[in-house]
Amino acid sequence: MTSKLSYPGLRSVLERLEPVKRIHITSRSSTIQRFDKSIPIHFQNIHFDANGLTLNNVSIHHTMNEISFLWNYITICKQNAFDEIQKENIPEYYLGGRSNIYVDQLRFRGVSSDLALPMGARLITNEVVTRCWCFDKILTIIDPDCFPLKRLTLKVRNPNIFEHPVVISTENLTIEVSTSVNTRRSIDYRKLRNKNVIVERGVLLTNLFVNLINNWKESEKEIGTKYVFNGPQNSSNIDRLLSELGRRFNEFLCSGIIFGPPRFSIPINKTSAIKIYVIDAHGSTINKSLVLEVAAAERSNPCYYRGIHSRFNF
Repeated sequence: MTSKLSYPGLRSVLERLEPVKRIHITSRSSTIQRFDKSIPIHFQNIHFDANGLTLNNVSIHHTMNEISFLWNYITICKQNAFDEIQKENIPEYYLGGRSNIYVDQLRFRGVSSDLALPMGARLITNEVVTRCWCFDKILTIIDPDCFPLKRLTLKVRNPNIFEHPVVISTENLTIEVSTSVNTRRSIDYRKLRNKNVIVERGVLLTNLFVNLINNWKESEKEIGTKYVFNGPQNSSNIDRLLSELGRRFNEFLCSGIIFGPPRFSIPINKTSAIKIYVIDAHGSTINKSLVLEVAAAERSNPCYYRGIHSRFNF
């Protein structure tokens, strides 16, 4: 005769169960529903947006008077919206009241007026990706123990966001620059205090880089600081910028470079230097990324140091 699963055993099974399957099972058991939200639940990703919620590979979206369920963006079923799951209650229905939600990546998209967040939920994560205008609002459901964040991706519309304590303390910051020309030109990267920064869709303005380089020299930027500037730029844009930088910092141009774009090693002091070099962007052989990195100075060969993982090593 098979013995019944004990309460502690059931809790252990539920915590380790794939979360979407767990929600499916729990919705059909009034007994499990009584204690399910007190048990930690683990997701690979959670994505909040104006139309609903995505949990791992399953999306629950509200369209007109219907609730659509999608698996890997393919609609698998639809049903009429009912009282428990209305548009504004989709996140609440699935996540509300859960005190321990562990998620590898937490994503937000939307504006403050249409982004519904679950009440009483506490999400524990190392990575946040947000393309919404309500940064302070989304922080209310993240456990304070998560800060400083390991990784943060921001859609930047207002450069003042760089002064936010959460942004300042993030270990790895990715900036997605707004397509607005005014926003692109108003961002002053000298004000960033993060050591590791990736800039997506930033403009390659000569003065921007010259000011940044001079700022790093004057402030003696810490070794290990690394900024990567990705697209929208192709090799011709990079070549133009490197040519202009070559006129400004010709004495620091690395000699003996036969293949590939020119590289620079600009000394900060006796122990460190700013390395400027080019790598392929996201594995593309067409689009390039420009890298500024502070590294330990090598007296024997100032254009070499350990640790660059790219096609164009020093």
